[in-house]
Amino acid sequence: TGAAMLKEGQGVTLIELALEVLISCTHNKNASKTLHSSGGLGALERLWDYTTVSVLHRVQRIYARMAMHCEGVVEELAGSSNTLPLAGLILTRDQRLIIKGAERLLCILSTCSGDDFT
Repeated sequence: TGAAMLKEGQGVTLIELALEVLISCTHNKNASKTLHSSGGLGALERLWDYTTVSVLHRVQRIYARMAMHCEGVVEELAGSSNTLPLAGLILTRDQRLIIKGAERLLCILSTCSGDDFT
């Protein structure tokens, strides 16, 4: 689990540990809203082209958790032309957000490469 990973810190990169901290923070509605208002989505966007699949999965989890707490996040993610934030909406398990993410994904599908679905 994320807590065990943070405690041990073995076998993960520093960026993965930092993202686990953010995942833990996004369990809280106010923390999610603060992360959004302080430019958190923009900071996470900078990781899209930079990093490993495990980091991208963590970013998607952060998107999903933030979307559950903040409508502003939903609107930003749903307006994306990248599959990563849209997958974050789909991962929420909230029917309204899943539909919103899937509809946008269908709109951009023809412009995506196979690498967009790792």
